[in-house]
Amino acid sequence: MQEIDNKIVRFLKVIADVTRLQILNFLKDDEKTASEIQDAIKKSQSTVSQQIKILISADLVSYRRDGAKKYYKIKNSKIFDVITLIKSYISNQDRETIDKITSMDILDTLH
Repeated sequence: MQEIDNKIVRFLKVIADVTRLQILNFLKDDEKTASEIQDAIKKSQSTVSQQIKILISADLVSYRRDGAKKYYKIKNSKIFDVITLIKSYISNQDRETIDKITSMDILDTLH
């Protein structure tokens, strides 16, 4: 059980990075080169390269060579089911917070 928990934590750490999420989202529909990724997310070449290596080692992204270029793509599109579920969860939490705030009596906030 603990081994699976550790794998979950490692997985969540991989997707818990804005740059990596941007790369995943950019690769959602088609394969892209590193320079296309760099231009789209407005990050340096070294940053993109470093983050792609992490995504590859986590088995989320793969690549193919075509001459001197590498084309990166999502290895398993189920990753977007996970991301969508997390977004839904966060959105629901935000709604609950807003509902709590708006349901408070304005006089309660003045004390």
